[in-house]
Amino acid sequence: MIQNEIRYISLGDSYTSGEGVQQEETYPSLLTSHLRNKGLNIKLIANLAVSGFTTKDVLNIELPQYEKLNPTFATLLIGANDINHSEINKDLYRQRLMKIINNMQDHLPKKNRILLLTIPNFSITPYAKILEMGKELLQKIEEFNNIIKEIGNIKNLTVIDIFPLSKEMGTDSSLIVDDIHPSEKEYKLWEEIIFPVAWKLLKKK
Repeated sequence: MIQNEIRYISLGDSYTSGEGVQQEETYPSLLTSHLRNKGLNIKLIANLAVSGFTTKDVLNIELPQYEKLNPTFATLLIGANDINHSEINKDLYRQRLMKIINNMQDHLPKKNRILLLTIPNFSITPYAKILEMGKELLQKIEEFNNIIKEIGNIKNLTVIDIFPLSKEMGTDSSLIVDDIHPSEKEYKLWEEIIFPVAWKLLKKK
């Protein structure tokens, strides 16, 4: 390991892995490049996110890898696929999310170096419109996002709310690469609000 290098690991699902875009176009890669250009010694060690993953998958598959990689900074965006699983209710999501975050903090030298992202509003995407589940999905997304914010407050972690930004994905086709996933243009919008928060958090010695 390089001394004083910030070792960044991102966890989550397709919204982090970058379904339909190049790896360098995902928000973890864009954020890393931006921070490096500003002078931070940071490296994206791994983007562990996998399309279709739920909180259960993060616990069982992503975290064991995360633990071995000696991270010093991490981001987490997970929950969209939990919403799509009828057997996963709010209480189970809350329980699993807390367990994930506890584990992440246990393997970080500085416990506050985690950024939590809210779930995008995919209820307004063409995919959701085809299923005719817009209102029901919106309610679930808002409920799960409130849980993210609640746990962020309990754990003293910053929550970056990308939900408002993602609303335009339903009307601007340039912001999606298929019927549901963000384009590079949308990821750049996310990174614009993630960057100042990450910069403030990581520039502290």
